[in-house]
Formats: sequence, structure tokens, C-alpha cells
Amino acid sequence: MCRYWLHFDISGIYPRGWPPVVGVTGRDLDDCLEIVRCRYGTPVPPMTKIVENPDLTDFRPGTVPLGRPLGVSVWRGIWYPPENITGPEPPERQRSHPRPKGTLRAGSHVPEATTNYASSRCASA
Repeated sequence: MCRYWLHFDISGIYPRGWPPVVGVTGRDLDDCLEIVRCRYGTPVPPMTKIVENPDLTDFRPGTVPLGRPLGVSVWRGIWYPPENITGPEPPERQRSHPRPKGTLRAGSHVPEATTNYASSRCASA
């Protein structure tokens, strides 16, 4: 697994909700970009900087944009802004809104009648 800090130029026409910096862990850069696309949608803003395997040992809250703490960077998924603080989630569960109470977590059985994640492009990422 590889960690990346992805810096975006969000000054253009990009929708609200895109952070200027995303911390993400995946199999490689393409996998990380797919996780980000599935989470925030397309089009992806232009990237201004890519930092592969950033050193997080000196991280202090408030030293990155938005001033938030980090999530867990060893799990596949987005760890900054912190979204994966309760466990790794598949990309289709990483959404811009909070998880409603009682929804399923990664590894849970998903009844076919309720949701068909297999048809989602993000489910294969």
C-alpha cells in the first residue's frame, strides 16, 4: 500500500466539497485517484502537487489545510480529511455525507434487494 498527499487547485469551477488536500492510501497512485474520484466525484480538479509516502511522524493538528487531525493512513481509503477513523471502508461507502445510523459497514452482508454495490464502478476499485 502507498500513501499520498494529493494537492488540488480548487480555485476554478469545482463543486463545493472538494478539499484542497486529500490524504489517501491505496495500491498505487491510480488506485488512490480512483478512491478520490469515487468519493468526491468528477471532474477531478487539476493536481498541483503529489507527495508519495509522506512522512507523517511530524504531523501536528493545524499544520495542514482545514486544520483537522489525520484518519488512519495504514488502511486503504481517504485518511485526510479524516473519514476512515472507524475502519477501512470500500470506496462506495466513502460519501460526502455522514453515515446514517444503522447502515452497513465494510464486510457486512448487503441484501440484494436493498443495494447492489456490484453494479457500481467504485465497487471494483
